[in-house]
Amino acid sequence: MTPVVLSGALDQYNADSLKEQLLCAIRSLESSSPELLLDLTAVDHIDGCGLQVLLACKAGLKQGKLPLKGVDPSVRQWLKIAGADALFEFLEANG
Repeated sequence: MTPVVLSGALDQYNADSLKEQLLCAIRSLESSSPELLLDLTAVDHIDGCGLQVLLACKAGLKQGKLPLKGVDPSVRQWLKIAGADALFEFLEANG
């Protein structure tokens, strides 16, 4: 599993560039390691645009649930309210 570490805010200000970077990373993984892990330990905010990035990343992968590591409890609750939590596997930050 290939980890990608994200930090700061996943919001409207960086969503487009982050989406392109993640989709490029996914394309490069297809020949080597087909699974991706997003480390969100240092992410402090996700808005609707950030959620769209996570969903685009999930859609670009050929794996089951997208593993998210170190998700802040408030962000996890927000993903649950948005109805998107079933698409992700939540891993502990120290795991």
